Amino acid sequence: MKKIITILILILGFQVKVSAQTNYESYTLPQLMAEIKNDIPAEAQLYYKELNENQKMHYNGILQSYLDGNLECNYVYTEPRGSLEEMEQQRSDIIKAYKAFLYEHKEFFFIGLHYKPGYKTLEPFHETVEYTLNLAMAEDYYTIFDEEEISNRVIDTEKVKSHFVEILNKRDQIYTYISTLSNDYEKIKYIHDYLILNNEYHKTNSISHTPAGALVDTETPVCEAYSEAFQMLAHHNNLIVAYATGSADNGDKIELHAWNHVKLGTYWYLIDVTWDEGLLEHEVRDNYFLIPRPSNTVRSYDEKSIIPEPFTTEKYGSKPVYTININITEPDGEVREENQYVLSGDDVSFVLLEKEGYDINVTGNYENISNNGSITVTYTIKTFTIRFFNGYELLKSETLEYNETPEAPENPTKEKYVFKGWSPEIKPANANQDYEAVWEFEPTFDNIFDLDNPVMMIIIISAVGVVGLVILTILFKALFKKRWKKLIFAWHQENNQVK
Repeated sequence: MKKIITILILILGFQVKVSAQTNYESYTLPQLMAEIKNDIPAEAQLYYKELNENQKMHYNGILQSYLDGNLECNYVYTEPRGSLEEMEQQRSDIIKAYKAFLYEHKEFFFIGLHYKPGYKTLEPFHETVEYTLNLAMAEDYYTIFDEEEISNRVIDTEKVKSHFVEILNKRDQIYTYISTLSNDYEKIKYIHDYLILNNEYHKTNSISHTPAGALVDTETPVCEAYSEAFQMLAHHNNLIVAYATGSADNGDKIELHAWNHVKLGTYWYLIDVTWDEGLLEHEVRDNYFLIPRPSNTVRSYDEKSIIPEPFTTEKYGSKPVYTININITEPDGEVREENQYVLSGDDVSFVLLEKEGYDINVTGNYENISNNGSITVTYTIKTFTIRFFNGYELLKSETLEYNETPEAPENPTKEKYVFKGWSPEIKPANANQDYEAVWEFEPTFDNIFDLDNPVMMIIIISAVGVVGLVILTILFKALFKKRWKKLIFAWHQENNQVK
């Protein structure tokens, strides 16, 4: 009876506001791309956060290429030519950005397994490098598919568009029903059950590996489809969900597999929609619903997957869940409320409430939660101590608020030195900071006889050189004259003997 009621709820949930569906059939491809794009919750962007700034630029560029309506992406990036090592690094950054994008933006359901990165120098003079990334769709979205030659492919545009329309309509219906549910647990459970009750595990073509396999009536899903569709729907409902891949022991053999991680309250949990599909039709299990990570011998992660922390050590539901109402006063004075659902014994999480440059002030109990309650959150701007030193001498100390720019003291003076500024360079305050005076040696020339004066040293060295040269000249002349006389005398003697 309980299963029948669950099925009825799931079916009836989609009858709400069906008549008010958006007419997606009239949308262009760029409009459909923009419509299907998810704004991923910040805590779910595990892969994006691991990228450096250059890789994030490529991630956003790939996203924009899809939003421009390019089903095969065709991302292009140009820059001045660098060394071979620099060009290879840029190519590697683009590939890493693509893989992060692929793990997070599952709403672009049509993406296939084939991708082709490359780069080439451009004429004239080959001073510019063009990097390209071509991403193929799932093979069954083509009437003609050539893995190597893009120009030989023919996209089945009608099939792609029909899948867009069906997926968007189902997504909207799910959202309409989920918005009536009271907490994130119920929303996650609903998506989990919906995918199981409306599908049967089976591989028929390449689309079986995409979210469309679980969301289009004419297709069938395997594990990627279940987990990718789950993430896609979860993100659209602002739920914190991430994607993971690896290997798992299904009891008979070790197989490649895909599943999800979900954050509820303080902890992350594992959900495996595929393995919660029972052997009987319309049978929903919760054996793999909000559980701790299995041991590495049962389930291992591949190198691309990020395991979030902190991860639960207990199955969700083995503890009561409490609702904490959070009354928030923003730094600009705006007042708002939000609820957080916390397991018994856990702490309220403030990660999403953190603001750069502000401390969070909490009134009320937020630790070791044991009942429903409420807390108040306000913000205090951070302050920092800024000091200016000349050697060991403290010239100035002041307390500044976050992002205020320090005002340096009057320039100090130092005999025989010129003041060159402060180290490090003065910047708006974002931490306690000491600034040191920087000097450059520049001696004075008031006393010409000062041996520390480089001019005086040059004069002395020059004078010694001149005197030395004169002495050497005199000695040379004296020796040469004596030698000359001996030669003349010897010549005369030799001539006299001959006569």
